[in-house]
Amino acid sequence: MIIYNPADGDAFTTTIKSTPKHCFLMTRLGSPVPQMVKDIGIEVKKCCHNQKYVAIDAGTRITGRDFLIKIWKMIASSPIAVGVVHESIPHQHKPIFFTNLV
Repeated sequence: MIIYNPADGDAFTTTIKSTPKHCFLMTRLGSPVPQMVKDIGIEVKKCCHNQKYVAIDAGTRITGRDFLIKIWKMIASSPIAVGVVHESIPHQHKPIFFTNLV
């Protein structure tokens, strides 16, 4: 399988070590996390535990600066990934400003 880097679209040239019996739980990190999202995460973790799977998320492993690549590799290495979204998760939009355009 070829896995592409989400930052530049090139294929990864390094291997991504498989993590059998792991489930990547993707949800909001930091606060505020809506109570329903917390409850869903708890239930997913219980299901994983019952099946002897380890639930991991983006905060599980501390790495360098490139958070997007870290998450992408964790998802690619896990046989199961669960994404939790909810309408009450606040949308954060940071405007992009272009300066020094010629």
